[in-house]
Amino acid sequence: MGALLQAMLEPENVQQAWRRVRRERTPWCPGVERTELEHGLPEHLLRLMEDLRRGCYRPEALRQFAVNKGDGGRRIISAQYLRDKLAQRMAYQVMEPRIEPFLHPDSFGYRRGRGVPHALRRVRERVATGLVWAVDADIRSFFDRVPHHRIQRELNRFIDDRALRRLIGRWLQAGGHPASLLARRRGVPQGAVLSPLLCNVLLDHFDRALERAGIPFVRYADDFLLLTAAREDAERARAHAEKCLARLGLELHPQKTAVVRVSPELQFLGEAVVRRRGRRGRTLRKRGRSEPS
Repeated sequence: MGALLQAMLEPENVQQAWRRVRRERTPWCPGVERTELEHGLPEHLLRLMEDLRRGCYRPEALRQFAVNKGDGGRRIISAQYLRDKLAQRMAYQVMEPRIEPFLHPDSFGYRRGRGVPHALRRVRERVATGLVWAVDADIRSFFDRVPHHRIQRELNRFIDDRALRRLIGRWLQAGGHPASLLARRRGVPQGAVLSPLLCNVLLDHFDRALERAGIPFVRYADDFLLLTAAREDAERARAHAEKCLARLGLELHPQKTAVVRVSPELQFLGEAVVRRRGRRGRTLRKRGRSEPS
């Protein structure tokens, strides 16, 4: 058993993970409802830890629910059983401290101490330096198309524990799907504990490629802006981003990606990148919305 898997099974780590998920009413596993778990919790926890220690743990198939979308369509939402959610939380707590310090500073989604206000501040700082053209971009069906083999390859940079990598492979297998009969498996469930971290691991490769090309960017999960001083540079940046994503088995969303001049109409993460100014030069704020700090 590797050092990270051993750390994952330390009682303090298990207790911390349980505190994060204990209020959820999700069934523990098929055949064990949440109310039944309450009467035999120590036994179930010990059995989970022993299965992980011996390498015989296998995640359950995800539960799936259909929900209505605003456009009249339906979306399938996947959910983990509590047993698998707890196990992933235990893994997350030992993986995240090893990965987080090495992720690119211009990535802001799903990271400690970072969020939408920080991403917007970075964008506005760059616009203020004269980077007034942007590629407003979105990765097409990102969570559904993430290729498993690329995630596992990028994980090797951060995780040297083979037993833990095998465990992550099982979680990917349980939550993914083949694009065709002979294709490699793809996709991570958006509701799974580890999915955001794994996606940041994969897209850090993309971030570094943009950095090497000298393209300023701000990324929040699968939404990002490439910022340049001229339209021609923005067009070249878009083409470069397409090539980088293709190497990861991903692509830009054609209807949600455009080269635009930065203006009050340009929105990123639900906020205007630059704000309109009144006749006396004062910034006009949106009603009912506080200013990012």
